[in-house]
Amino acid sequence: MFNYYVVDDLAPAGMRDYIENAIMRGCNWHFGDSATGLSSSERDPNNKNIKESAQFVDLFYDMDEGVQTPMNGNIAVPLLWFLEDRTGLKVRNLYRIKANLLLPNGSEEHNYTVPHIDHGDPNAISMVYYVNDSDGDTVIFQNHVSQGFHNLETLHSNKPKKGSSIVFPSTRFHSSSNPITTSKRVIVNFVFTVDEQSYNEFIKRCIDE
Repeated sequence: MFNYYVVDDLAPAGMRDYIENAIMRGCNWHFGDSATGLSSSERDPNNKNIKESAQFVDLFYDMDEGVQTPMNGNIAVPLLWFLEDRTGLKVRNLYRIKANLLLPNGSEEHNYTVPHIDHGDPNAISMVYYVNDSDGDTVIFQNHVSQGFHNLETLHSNKPKKGSSIVFPSTRFHSSSNPITTSKRVIVNFVFTVDEQSYNEFIKRCIDE
């Protein structure tokens, strides 16, 4: 299993602008008063870095709920093709794809939203694609779901860069962060499984690098 993998410039320059414009003009945003929906019992009460945040969400695809919108085919699926081209990872099953929008909420640099996992399937992979240039890092933690959410240590903090992405196991704890100096932070979150052979070849390349 790998820790995380950053793909700079996943989308070509022209498509980066197309994606940003399409999402900001075409998303059907739904307001949620929590970025994760987790209860107080599902977080470490001793973690003083957590700052809960409201979040706007547009669901492009959900396997369990039978949701599939035009944004899935127009925006999301081409990004998975680019991922295959750059990493060799061949998507087998899609679990969920959604756009998330965070606004400034008075957070400081050490703050992040409630640490969470994206899926309990040990074979699932998550990808965060950054729609716009902003601040508000994606924080990747050392722990996987089996290790629990207490005493989390930061493994990597990834700054949003328009057109880039970060890939990591869906069972690894991670957090988003609200922007402080920019007006909004917009990402597309993917959860999927990949072909076993392509995954093994990807892991070998990660080791070689």
